[in-house]
Amino acid sequence: MKHVKTVILAILAVLVAIVLVVKFTGQTNLPNNEQKHEEVPNFLDPKLSHELPQTLTITNVSETVIGHDSRTIINNTKAFPYRTIVYIRAYLPGLAYGMFLQGTGTLIGAETVLTAGHVVYDAKYGGYANRIVVIPGYNRKAAPYGTANGNHIYLVPGYTANPTYAADMAAIKLSTGIGTKTGWLATSPTSQVGSHVTLSGYSGDLNGALGSMSGSVANLENGVATYAIDTTPGASGSGLYNEHNQIEIVHNFGNSGYNGGSIITPERNNLISYWKTTSSNVKYINRQVYVTAKSTVRYANLNFKRLSMISANTVYAARQTTMAYNGQTYYSVYNSKNVFMGFANRSACKTVNASKIYRMMRIRVRNDKRYSNLFLDPVNGTIGSYYNRNVYVTRKFTNGNGRAFDAVYTSRTGSFLGYIKSTDLV
Repeated sequence: MKHVKTVILAILAVLVAIVLVVKFTGQTNLPNNEQKHEEVPNFLDPKLSHELPQTLTITNVSETVIGHDSRTIINNTKAFPYRTIVYIRAYLPGLAYGMFLQGTGTLIGAETVLTAGHVVYDAKYGGYANRIVVIPGYNRKAAPYGTANGNHIYLVPGYTANPTYAADMAAIKLSTGIGTKTGWLATSPTSQVGSHVTLSGYSGDLNGALGSMSGSVANLENGVATYAIDTTPGASGSGLYNEHNQIEIVHNFGNSGYNGGSIITPERNNLISYWKTTSSNVKYINRQVYVTAKSTVRYANLNFKRLSMISANTVYAARQTTMAYNGQTYYSVYNSKNVFMGFANRSACKTVNASKIYRMMRIRVRNDKRYSNLFLDPVNGTIGSYYNRNVYVTRKFTNGNGRAFDAVYTSRTGSFLGYIKSTDLV
C-alpha cells in the first residue's frame, strides 16, 4: 500500500512540474495580410464558481530565479498598484478536469487584462482557453475584490501560427468592469536599456502570494527585452511597470541567465489601445431615450473622440449599450432618420416611459405644434384647427425631465394627428 501511495504522489508531482519551453524563432515581422488582431469567439463556458478549489496547476514556459532570490512578498495586495495585478486561472480543453494554467495579468481598463499569449492559448493543450477566471489582488486564497470571468481573448496577429516571444502578448476581456474597484495601469512604449522597472507576479512557488522585484532592462532586441529579475513559472503575463506605473514589457519567458518579455512598441501600444477600447460587453436594445443632463457630450467612438454637446431633452433611438474601458456604459444613439449620432453616457439619459390613457380628451390650446414622432422631427402641422375639439388619446410618453407628449387621433377609429404636448389637452 505504501508503494502504491508513493507511485501516485510521484505521478502528481510530474503533472505539476510539466514545463513546455516555447521555441523562440527570432521572427518579429508579421505578414502584411494579417488581421489587426487574432480574435476568438466568446467562451463556451462563461459560468464562474465563486469557490476557488485547490486543484492541480501546471505552467507551460520556463522562468527562473537568477542566483539569490531577491523577490519581496507583498502582504498588502490592496495597495496600489498591486491591486491591479490579477491571478489568472486558464482552463484549456486539453487539460484534465480541474487542472488549469496559472498565469498573471494586469488590469489596463475596467474590463481588460493584459497578459501573455501563452497563458490563454497553447496548442499543446487544445488551443484557446474555454474558461478563464481572474482575481485582482489575490493573496493566498483571499480574493479582496471578488473574481471575474473572461469572455473574449485577443492575440497578436500571427501568434497562433508562430508563437514567438516578441508576439507573446494577449488581452482578456472580462464579463464585468471589476477594474472600477481597483483602478488600472497605463501602457507606454518607452522601454530603454537601463530603464528601471518592477515585475509583480504570481510565481507558482509562492503558493498564491504576490512576489515583486525591481531591476533594470539589460537588453532590447527584435521586440524582446531581457532583465535579471527573478520569477518562476506562473508569473508569465506580468507587466513590467516603470516609476509612473506604466507597463513597458509583458513578461513571458526565462532561462538560467535571464528572464524576458515582449516589448510594448508603439505599434503594440496601438494594438493594446484597440483591445482596451473594444468592448465585448455589448447588449442590443431598441428604445427611445431623452438626454436629461444640460451639457452632455456625444462621442464618435469609445476612444472618446468628441463630436459635440447635446442639449437637454434631445430624443434619440438607443440601439445598444456598451461598457467602455472606464467602466461606464454608453448608448449608441440614432436620430429620426436612423443615422448614427455617436455614443452618449447612459447616466445622462432617461428612457422614454409610456403610460396608457385610451380616452377622449379636449384640445385647449389654439396654436401649438404636433409632431410625427417622439424625436419631435418633423413637425406635422399645428393644432389650431382642432382647438376645443375632442380627440382620442392612446398613450402618454414622459421623459425624466417631466416633458410629456400624448399620441392623439381624430377619434377612437380615426387617423393619427401626431404627438401633442400633454399640457395642451384636458
